[in-house]
This record gives sequence, structure tokens and C-alpha cells, in this order.
Amino acid sequence: MKRLLLFVVALAVAFAVPAPTTTQAEVSLPVEGYLMAVPGAQRYVTQNAAKIAVVGVDGVNLTKSGAKLTKVPKAAAAIVKEAHARGLKAELLVSNYDSSIGDFSSKIAGRLLKSKKHRAAVVKSLVAKVKKGHFDGVQIDLESLKASHAAGLTSFVKSLRK
Repeated sequence: MKRLLLFVVALAVAFAVPAPTTTQAEVSLPVEGYLMAVPGAQRYVTQNAAKIAVVGVDGVNLTKSGAKLTKVPKAAAAIVKEAHARGLKAELLVSNYDSSIGDFSSKIAGRLLKSKKHRAAVVKSLVAKVKKGHFDGVQIDLESLKASHAAGLTSFVKSLRK
């Protein structure tokens, strides 16, 4: 009898609380779309512009030295242009992805984050790439980090914000 009463109470509570509508969720939760900067990728911005607020453009990687960045792919320009035409922000992703291992490299991140000189060089390069490519900002996608990277990461982000 107690189980039946508990079930009835739970059922009554479930139906008493209104479920959010799709419209409510869309308004309160901004969505970001990520795109690889490959030829023709801007079509995905066109197709999904009404559903997203920001386009993360993948982007640039740290070189093995941790002191430089790869070039912004040429296809990124069309993505940025289409995002802006649709009233969306376009942000450049920077990562420590290493294609030679097929994963994010803790070693590359460490070379950046443990060297003040490397951090300064990468910040300067990122700022120049953002300006030249008309990006609205940067997203830092450093993965496989260690606890020993924390101070360098904080310093890197603070330098980038200046």
C-alpha cells in the first residue's frame, strides 16, 4: 500500500511540474557550432545559423616546440565571412593537437605553458591571426594538461586577455 501511495504521489508531482518547451530551451541555452576549416565548410554555417550563436573555427595548433602556431587554414576566411553575414561570432580555436600521435600532446602544452618566452610569442601570434582573419576572439582548447601546467595556463590566459 505504501508503494502504491508513493507511486501516486510521484506521478502527481511529475505532472504538476510543467516541462520546458523547446522555445524556452533555445532562448536560454546558446549553442556553439564547431567547424573544421576545410573548403565548403561555410555551408554548415548557412544551414545552421538560426540554431547557433557562435562558430568555433578549428583553427591553429601549437607547433612541437610550443613556441609557434600553425597557419590559419585558408578555408577559415569563408567561414568567418559567412558567420558575420549571419550575425554570428566566429572564434579561432587554438590547440595542442599533435597529428603525429593523433591526440592532444601534454609535452607540447608543457613547452608552451612552462616558458614565459613561448607564451609571449604565442599570444602575439594569436592576436595577429585574430586581427588578420577578422575573428571575434579565441578559444583555448589545450587538453591532456598536467597539474604542473596550471600556473602557466593561468598566465597564458591573462596575457591573452590584455
